[in-house]
Amino acid sequence: MGKLARSNEQKTLGPDRFSPSTVAVREHRARERADRMIDQFVERFTEKNFFPDDGESALFALLVQLPEWPSELMISVQNENGEDLALYLKGNDQSVVENTVVLMHGGDDAYVAPDGVSISDDEPLLTLVFSQLPVSSTLGMGGNFPGSNSTAGRIVTLREQITGLAREQRPLLFTALLADEGTSKSLLNVSLPNPFLPLWDRRDIEISPVLGWLGALNPQVPVSRLEELLGRMPLTEEQQIDFLKNDVLPVEFVEAMEISLDEWTRSTAIDGLSRTRMFNQYTDELARTGARALLAASEQNLVILDPGMSKYEPSGPDDTSIVLLHDGSGNYSAQDTSNGEITEFKDGTDSFYLAISSQFKAEDRLSLGMQFEQDVAGFRKALTQHAIEENRGWFDPEKPTGIEKGFLPEWFASASDDDKYAWKIAVQDYSQAVLEAQAPDLLEPSRYGEPDQLRNYAREKLQKRILLDHGVEVNPDEISILTVSIEIDPGFILDLDYEFAGPSEVEASYETQQRSLTDLSLENIAVTDLNFFLTSRALDAQGRLIGFLKAGYLFSLIRDLNIGENYPRFLRNVLSTSSTGAWHRQRYARVMHTQMRLDGIEAKMAGDFLGDGSLPPELANRGHKWLTAVLDHPVDDDDRATVEGHRIKVSQLSISDVPLSGVLVIGVAARSSVGALVMFTPQAPDGQCFREMSSLTEFQQLLLEPALLDYLVGRAALASQADVRRVLTAGRDALFMELLPRSENFLEAVYDSEVERVISAVDERTTSTWETNWESAWEIIKTVGDIILTFAPFKVQLPIAALRSFYAIWQGVAKAASEQGTAPLYFVQAALLLADGLTLPKGRRVKPYSPAAVGRPVLNPKTAVS
Repeated sequence: MGKLARSNEQKTLGPDRFSPSTVAVREHRARERADRMIDQFVERFTEKNFFPDDGESALFALLVQLPEWPSELMISVQNENGEDLALYLKGNDQSVVENTVVLMHGGDDAYVAPDGVSISDDEPLLTLVFSQLPVSSTLGMGGNFPGSNSTAGRIVTLREQITGLAREQRPLLFTALLADEGTSKSLLNVSLPNPFLPLWDRRDIEISPVLGWLGALNPQVPVSRLEELLGRMPLTEEQQIDFLKNDVLPVEFVEAMEISLDEWTRSTAIDGLSRTRMFNQYTDELARTGARALLAASEQNLVILDPGMSKYEPSGPDDTSIVLLHDGSGNYSAQDTSNGEITEFKDGTDSFYLAISSQFKAEDRLSLGMQFEQDVAGFRKALTQHAIEENRGWFDPEKPTGIEKGFLPEWFASASDDDKYAWKIAVQDYSQAVLEAQAPDLLEPSRYGEPDQLRNYAREKLQKRILLDHGVEVNPDEISILTVSIEIDPGFILDLDYEFAGPSEVEASYETQQRSLTDLSLENIAVTDLNFFLTSRALDAQGRLIGFLKAGYLFSLIRDLNIGENYPRFLRNVLSTSSTGAWHRQRYARVMHTQMRLDGIEAKMAGDFLGDGSLPPELANRGHKWLTAVLDHPVDDDDRATVEGHRIKVSQLSISDVPLSGVLVIGVAARSSVGALVMFTPQAPDGQCFREMSSLTEFQQLLLEPALLDYLVGRAALASQADVRRVLTAGRDALFMELLPRSENFLEAVYDSEVERVISAVDERTTSTWETNWESAWEIIKTVGDIILTFAPFKVQLPIAALRSFYAIWQGVAKAASEQGTAPLYFVQAALLLADGLTLPKGRRVKPYSPAAVGRPVLNPKTAVS
């Protein structure tokens, strides 16, 4: 699958820009989900009937940690067969349990009430909890309002207590929410496990010995990151044995792991700056580095005394050093250098910022981003921004990248398991094809049509010619050609060696124009351009005249090089007839083949192919079967399979004798027997790649749809676009449509037509926002296909539109990306919606007890009901 990690040299050089891996984006999304859930507990949980999305587990964990919750009372979440799914307890010793609150979770995301327990529409889940509390329980007591001792009143107080606990213990709760799936207090070999973890969780799954040992060697790293690494770089059986016996891993794996862990470390450190988290050494080191940088700007020194270090002795009465004492666990205090007095702060990582702030004057705190002495958030923001700049980018702390699950298209969410499995396999094949099409030293075909590539070609030709003629190496971009637009007597005689004729020598009005020599070569010079001969002069970057570049020489130079004519000839050789062209053609065809197959599966899932209830089952999705036949055998010969006894053909669409690049039509060879057609529309504005029409008449009507006008015009060669636009609008009555059969490999034929389109557009100077956005397609395919790649740049532009499913999501996501700079991350976010296998939030409904649906008594024998 190619090189899976950067070399150590590349790692040392660092990234040119922030480009997070798939697992880094997933980890950040998990952090955001945890923060969002805690925010909902803190800000909205006091609202009646409100529950954070997917927040039941966090609720139960908070519930058992309330001071009023008895240490011997356990919560057991069970399925309808009475099997434990998760257990929650204040401590980690199940032997102390005397009573159990049983919450039975049904298969339809609702909880089942015990037999005989009536549940109202208000607060059903919490009412179910209160119905099973011991009689002596004081949970939710202490309210000072009318009815505060009733169940409804106690629930109001309980909500306030849970909100307070979530606010007070936010860092600890956040850490528990980010724990690896299945992590529980009973499995951790530590004396004081995180109290907000479940006592036991059925989701605990067996892991391989290799993954288990990797996790043991890197206990601070999420198992999911190590698991993903093993999935991308699987070890052979011999390598696994060598690792388990001797702790030896292949060099390539170690290199990839170092890069992965480095990414995790940097991301964890920056996250710890942006928010109040539990102490970790990575954030602590980054905070110290950033604080020292900010303090250095005001010529102040930061001294930090860790455990075991000698007491700081001021250098003199003018010593203004900021001195902090650290206990080794993230708790800081401040020491006054003038009298040695020590000021302590509340335990936690915020103490670092408060200890520094306490030693600053009010006006000096502004340099730290602080508006007042306790403005920890302002200080954190300043340090976070500094760290992001040093990291060459990061996720925007002010703009969460989490995408709402509702953006997932219904047709994808409701697809059959068989279709989803076929989709997954197609994505993997597509990912592999794109990966194989990477060539670090080759440009992707359409790039040759970009202005920068054309300028590079012109610059190189000019440099070589001037060096040959004058022995001087110049940069044509830095040579300015000054000309004056002038009216003269048509009978004027030219002297080609004349260096410069100023305006004073000719009676005329004039206008000055200045262009670089490179730009001038791209414009070329008309033979009759007398102004150039009369007025042109070459200036260097300092505005000095370059004597050897006279008007006559420049005229001959530019006309002889003839960039406009020779560059297309150069392109045709590079992209078509050379070995490089053959390589591109083969890879392009392979990528297009796999993506068309993937798009076909999505079109089938989305219902884009015609369905006819009158047809027997074997004729269903006929359009998809046609597509499969031509993809299985791209060359039209006797080896291509028939469908329902019909030969299937691929044609290129032509409008009024103008072929539309990449727009294909698939149908039976004998259209008189079956009139339906499938149209392939790559990169269509609505994201739909396949459209099936029942007849040519319907097909022609589709071509006249206003929504497709610009798309179809853009598929024509540049010189013919005006004609195509005219025939599709004012001249629609004279529309002539033709289907040009493709008997050769139609995938390679599409490549050739794309090359011609690139060549015809070498003088285009703009790139649309749409095209710029879709340059992130490589990030999408890395994400959806779960490929670990860290080299850049993206070399092969995807030949057709991004995934149909992705496009559907992007329509909703685009509204969330308020700034262009955030768009690439939103693209990755949207792709992850597909890769993650999303589930909808669980409901908080409680349905009545049903004996037929329950395999055992609902109440645990130890439960006492009030």
